[in-house]
Amino acid sequence: MRTASGGGPICRVAKSRLGLIALSVGLAAQAQPNLPRETIAAKYFGADAPWYLRNVPFFEIDDQEIQEIYYYRWKVFRSHIREIGSEGTTVLEFLDNVPWARQPFTDLNDSASFHILEGRWLRDPAIIDNLIDHLYAGGANDRHFSESIAAATESRTRVTGDPSPGLRHLDKMRTIFDQWDDHFDRARGLYWIEPLLDATEYTIASIDASGAGFTEQPSLDQNHNGFTGGFAFRPSINSYQYGNALAIARFAALAGKSDVAVDFSRRAANLRNAVLDQLWNPALVHFVDRYQRSTDGPSWPFQTSQVLTGLANLLDDYSQSVITPADYLRLLRQYTRQHLAGGDEPDIQEDYDPDTGRPIVGLARSHHYEHSTYVDLIINGLIGVRPRSDETLDIAPLIALDLPADDRRIRYFALQNLAYHGHDIGIVYDAEGSRYGAGRGLSVFVDGRRLFGPGPLQRVSIRLPTSKAATKKTVRRIDLAANPGFTDGPEASASSVDPASAISEAIDGRLWFFSSNPNGWSPAATRGNSSSWYAVDFRQSRVIGSAELYFFADGVEYLPPSAFRLQYQGPNGWQDIPAQKHTPRKPLANGENKITFPPLSTRKLRFVLTNSTSRESLRLVEAKVFGP
Repeated sequence: MRTASGGGPICRVAKSRLGLIALSVGLAAQAQPNLPRETIAAKYFGADAPWYLRNVPFFEIDDQEIQEIYYYRWKVFRSHIREIGSEGTTVLEFLDNVPWARQPFTDLNDSASFHILEGRWLRDPAIIDNLIDHLYAGGANDRHFSESIAAATESRTRVTGDPSPGLRHLDKMRTIFDQWDDHFDRARGLYWIEPLLDATEYTIASIDASGAGFTEQPSLDQNHNGFTGGFAFRPSINSYQYGNALAIARFAALAGKSDVAVDFSRRAANLRNAVLDQLWNPALVHFVDRYQRSTDGPSWPFQTSQVLTGLANLLDDYSQSVITPADYLRLLRQYTRQHLAGGDEPDIQEDYDPDTGRPIVGLARSHHYEHSTYVDLIINGLIGVRPRSDETLDIAPLIALDLPADDRRIRYFALQNLAYHGHDIGIVYDAEGSRYGAGRGLSVFVDGRRLFGPGPLQRVSIRLPTSKAATKKTVRRIDLAANPGFTDGPEASASSVDPASAISEAIDGRLWFFSSNPNGWSPAATRGNSSSWYAVDFRQSRVIGSAELYFFADGVEYLPPSAFRLQYQGPNGWQDIPAQKHTPRKPLANGENKITFPPLSTRKLRFVLTNSTSRESLRLVEAKVFGP
């Protein structure tokens, strides 16, 4: 069993492995079949396809709903990346601001482990490296909620093969771990916490612990409805701390601090024993105690993804016959359909009614909610890429071949462009052998060469070749225009503003194209006006060399401008930037408009927009500016 954030196993049983495979027989030397990435990207991401082509593994599977939600969740992840100035980027839980988020960045530490686990599969390490630095050096892991950030950071290391992001924050990890002593009962050897600060409010176990579980109608008093109060020794926070202790022990060993490694290994072992001895209920065969009541608790994607992660770990780490790959697929499909419960378009929300399957909260803040995993459940769970710290690729697919008659078995899948330890991984399964032209069964490709297959759908361990591409170093790309809310940060002005928008929203670091969550700046009226302008005052002289503009269009209310140009404020006032190159040449909606030019120094930059001649308005979602 592992923690929900993918820390090391509490107990790993012996497994039947295939051994370390160099080359399989048959079609081993054949180059891998390639998915039509450009076509797939255009279908799921439209004009924003280039970002995904650069950053995400591409996936095809014999289940259209799973495939659709896989790409939708990458869109959700991209939408929650926020530019925050000198620290690069962070990843948010909510698209919009919520009053309990940490200001001015509007991030929350309880969702950070999910973001690291999803983002560890990005090809560019910069986004998650920035997030880890922000959490530890930037103070974003403020213990607002219980967390498993150290464990997630170590799990991410197993994908990239690069432990440096964790090593440079080892001392801070230890400090934060020890700060949780204020929630530690030394007599019991367990951590305690209330529901809200454990991000498990309104669940059945939380309602029971708060004292409402003994009544037919729970009190509306927040002290008795599973929100606040109800302090308890919870499997969740104790599992998080167990995973964090193991992560710190491993980083300490890599740093040559053997005394620290021994200490935290001992703490992890003691915590494991306390959880098994005191929180396991043999009568219920479960770690969580429950009382009988007539009111159900909500279904939270947050906890659903934790449970599915735990099931994948159970199937990989233990020898048992209770849970099967068919169970994993059945629950994954149920979770997949939950993304479609709010209407025709995918929209993952905060929580759902367990009886009707419909969203409960229904607030604007809840649309496209990033407080769970899905991509990781596909790559790490269903496809079975089980990351390791050494130069071995383990693959253990959870594809059931003996499904009941009412369940449809998966006949094929392909995962490609997966970055792993500096290599490019491709995994193909074809039950009939006709879809990919690679033979029947499972094939694994490393850097374009087949190193296993075609063979049975089973666990495969492959020793990676010694030669690999150089590990991509993190380049902190700073958006000089971004201002998440700094009082002395860049300041925006405009020719006019539509009351339904805000001038500052086009430089607040947020970027998405969901019509359900309006975002950005619009002029008061473009109809009859030939042009509008949007300006950024950096509040100091900056050397700049490129900019990006992102316009929203829905074909009904908004269209992109017909043209635009960049100006800078020089000694003689506003002047067009010379030799500016636009890519693409014509303004693009719902994607990147990149402008490059010879470096120049200025304090102010202005975008002059030629308005569309039709009746629609325009919406500038975000303006970004970068150095040379």
